[in-house]
Amino acid sequence: MAKSAMPGLLDRADFCGLLNAAVRSHGSAVKLARFWGIPEQAVRDTQNLKTLDKSVVNALGLIKVLRYPSLKGERHYASPRQIQEKLTNFVNQHGTQRRAAELIGISEKQLSKIQNTDRGFASVLGYFGYAKPVVFFIRKEQAHG
Repeated sequence: MAKSAMPGLLDRADFCGLLNAAVRSHGSAVKLARFWGIPEQAVRDTQNLKTLDKSVVNALGLIKVLRYPSLKGERHYASPRQIQEKLTNFVNQHGTQRRAAELIGISEKQLSKIQNTDRGFASVLGYFGYAKPVVFFIRKEQAHG
């Protein structure tokens, strides 16, 4: 991924680099897990990308975030908040949830659940020009300041 396209976001390769550096600095995944006070298997499974264990992500000082890639082939990724804002603006532009839902091709009830965050964005992403989410990471200090 081009770093300039997404300043502050770390991709999986960045994440693996940070984890592998931490493992090397402690001598092994087992020693690192003991140092962090988390299960050894969590470190091993995360290092092998079987899972992204939250305790490992947290110990690295990171937060997992989702971003939605543009279908236009651009290097643009939208945050969940941006998708929600697009949806809200679309509903406002068309006057009612019913009309907006008709245009998108989903039920009014489904649109309502999406707007109330009771349901994910999957059924509206394509309409707004976005694909399924991609996992990235941000440093905790960036999230709070």
